[in-house]
Amino acid sequence: MTETHFNPRSNLPLTPYTVPLILWDVIENTWADERVTFTEAYPQTKTIKGPVIVWKIYRRLPGWEGVETYKPRSRGWERSTTDPGTVIDVMAQRQTVIYQFDIFAQDNQTANDLMLRLENLLFHITPTLQAAGVSHWVFDEQLEDVETQTRMSQELSRRTLRYRCFLERRFTRQLPTIHRIWIRPLEGDLTVINERVTRSALQPYDTLANSWLTEMIAVDAIPVVTTTSSGCYIEEMDFYITVEIDGGESRINWIAGRKHPAPGEEYFVTYKYSISATPVEVNDPPRTVITTQT
Repeated sequence: MTETHFNPRSNLPLTPYTVPLILWDVIENTWADERVTFTEAYPQTKTIKGPVIVWKIYRRLPGWEGVETYKPRSRGWERSTTDPGTVIDVMAQRQTVIYQFDIFAQDNQTANDLMLRLENLLFHITPTLQAAGVSHWVFDEQLEDVETQTRMSQELSRRTLRYRCFLERRFTRQLPTIHRIWIRPLEGDLTVINERVTRSALQPYDTLANSWLTEMIAVDAIPVVTTTSSGCYIEEMDFYITVEIDGGESRINWIAGRKHPAPGEEYFVTYKYSISATPVEVNDPPRTVITTQT
């Protein structure tokens, strides 16, 4: 069921389709005795009893005022109250929404008067929209007057206004905090050539014989002659590498649906690993919400 009223509990944060709900509430309260209908679609009745204002989204663009912003940017973070080991990261993307308001009335004078009154209302409603989360609300343009237009067998006058609404769409994601970091020397890694590994029949990964893997060189169906991969299995396409921070266990994780050895089949791995790796505990400081604008 389509909502017709603005409810802060269910309509926040704002979206392009909830901003008109605020306008609807103001118009209903301001012009309750004048039979002005504010709607997203023209009434499907043969005749209208009073003026009709039909709104729609004419266009939506990334960024504000000519500055395109395609990539969401961080707006801050806070520690999760339900999971202390994670933080809530707030991302935002600036968008420009152009709304079109078509005013239909039974004569030109009524249409003109209502257009001027609507323009005045849309000017004074700016603080209300900003309090709800709209960054800016400005007049964009007025289209050519249409003296007569047939709608549902009725000859009507139409006036059209467009307004620009600058929104900052916000999204959240839950991320783990850092508890340990892995410190190792830049030199002194050991190289293993053609380690035999048997594809697990029970797990989607295989564990290497040595911990603290630092560089994957080759994963092949046959032994390599040099430390250059034959391209049989490709990292990040057929598999990816993980190193467990608690003990350094190094795994080859096979990606479902991609090329990989059959369960029980042997393959050969050439890689480098460190014998001097040290995991260090990290004291994650308390975090508070930051809402800087960039």
